[in-house]
Amino acid sequence: MKNVLFLDDVDDRWEAFKSNLPSQYQAFRAKNAYEAIGLLSTETFDAVFLDHDLPDIHVSNGLSVAMFLAVCAHQFRELKIVIHSRNYYGNKSMCKVLPNAISWPGVWDFPAEIDRLLNN
Repeated sequence: MKNVLFLDDVDDRWEAFKSNLPSQYQAFRAKNAYEAIGLLSTETFDAVFLDHDLPDIHVSNGLSVAMFLAVCAHQFRELKIVIHSRNYYGNKSMCKVLPNAISWPGVWDFPAEIDRLLNN
């Protein structure tokens, strides 16, 4: 079983993502940057899907997680990173920090794309 981390505070997106995730993946959810960094520090993931706008946006957001991944890049060389934020400027700023990340706003609604992204 492969592990996938989904960072998003919106329950409907989480449910859509989980229901569209291929069966060979186990989904973990973080609702804020602190939870995501904690999970990335203690678990092994094959892919991570990042949102930008989170409840504590003025303290930390998806960009905080992107910066953590960039600083610890040697630990996450094999990690597939997808930025799914629909916030145009937030998405762009995360892509600058993680130039090898894939930007796909709203990917949780496209089961075939989730499968393609995870298996390429």
